[in-house]
Amino acid sequence: MINYKIKDILSGIKKSGSITETAQSLYISQPYVSKIIKEAEDELDIALLDRGSKHIQLSYAGQIYLEGLNSIDTQFSKLDTKMREIAQSQAGQISIGISESLGEEILPMIVPEFIKQYPNYQLNITELPSKQIEKAVIENQIDVYIGFNPPMNNQFVYRKMSENQLSLYTPQIDTSFAEEITDASQLRVLNQQNFISISEEMVFGEIIKNFLSVNKLEPRHIIEVKNINTAISLANKGVGYAILPPQSNSKSAIPISKSLLKTDLIMAHRAIKNNTPEMIAFLKISQHAFHIDPDKQTIQGNTKRS
Repeated sequence: MINYKIKDILSGIKKSGSITETAQSLYISQPYVSKIIKEAEDELDIALLDRGSKHIQLSYAGQIYLEGLNSIDTQFSKLDTKMREIAQSQAGQISIGISESLGEEILPMIVPEFIKQYPNYQLNITELPSKQIEKAVIENQIDVYIGFNPPMNNQFVYRKMSENQLSLYTPQIDTSFAEEITDASQLRVLNQQNFISISEEMVFGEIIKNFLSVNKLEPRHIIEVKNINTAISLANKGVGYAILPPQSNSKSAIPISKSLLKTDLIMAHRAIKNNTPEMIAFLKISQHAFHIDPDKQTIQGNTKRS
């Protein structure tokens, strides 16, 4: 067991070359100094002092030992500072889970400002299919899920960030459609037609599958992808029909009324998990990015601990 008084004693001997002067400078007795040195040497089984000259010097082992003790002292001081920062919510970390498709769009809106305002918070971002992110949040491997609103799960608290319109992408420009699709009957054109699907590993894919099923629409699923942007690119190349978020430069995308089909972008965390200072900070930046009044934000789920 290290007696950390030995560090001050070795430092004093290195400076003065005298046990007596070292004892006086530390306001302790010379016998006590000698006792501490002997205990350390016995424990380490090596001499810390070179007593063969007029002035006592640290042996090579003594110098190395002192350097090590100084290093430990520095590290402990840094650790103490870090713990105080964490206790005062000046430092910490938060893990965010988001799909690659949404990450490209959402993260640039939030991350730069978050890092600017909270430089001492470490932000860990995981990009995975949204169903995997849900599972990771439930297992407490990730703090916050950002994505489309999945079917209600009482293990989560959901905060609505935005309400998003979807569009029907057609293989070629089709002037037979109205300016906006307001009824599912207008989508019967999809039956037995080539359709670009989003994998059900993604919440978005599950939303579209359920919509098609409820409205008895039976397109031919010719290709399935996980990345929404990939699906949009394929749709714009005329590979098939698709129901996807709108893209400003797409000429073949027909808006679908929100009353018929929409997606909510949400942030969610485990209902049994208290909001940490880091999570509160990330939510605050996100609300500002989406122009959300916190007092009017829609929250679903068990909010007792949120």
